[in-house]
Amino acid sequence: MMSVDILRTLVGYKAWGNKGLFTTLLSHPKIESIKDTKSIVSTLNHAYVVDLIFQAHLTGTTHKFSGVNTVEQPSVQDLWNNVQTTDQWYINYVDSVTVSSLSDRVNFKFTSGEEATMLRSEMILHVVNHGTYHRGNVGVLLLQNGINPDKDVVTDFLSNRNIQSHFISQ
Repeated sequence: MMSVDILRTLVGYKAWGNKGLFTTLLSHPKIESIKDTKSIVSTLNHAYVVDLIFQAHLTGTTHKFSGVNTVEQPSVQDLWNNVQTTDQWYINYVDSVTVSSLSDRVNFKFTSGEEATMLRSEMILHVVNHGTYHRGNVGVLLLQNGINPDKDVVTDFLSNRNIQSHFISQ
């Protein structure tokens, strides 16, 4: 079973990676009009929707999605606002979850209707890995449009986090 500390690191990394990517997107003056904007927003919105679906599974609530994306796509800024809220929810969830509940199995249905079961810790691992995968997809699209993506590397997150906490504690 994964420890709460590892999950804290993972959801922190996810939020940090999202912040770097959206900072890059929003700092480009014409991001809404580049060739691949529609694919970029669709990919990131998909990751966001999956985060919401698994948030519902973790809380035992019903989500509103019949698929893993939405028909209407938000603006980059609106999507960033939404992603920040969801990232913070995952951080708060991991901060409040008990170690024993991480090994609880949760039964749920995928949007396809297929039944599944996962540990709570596996669900969190899934949303982190899923987001990382799609940030990588978007990084390739940015490069194809002449925009350098943020360096989304877990070792950078870990070393920066450790440096920041070192200075804070002094």
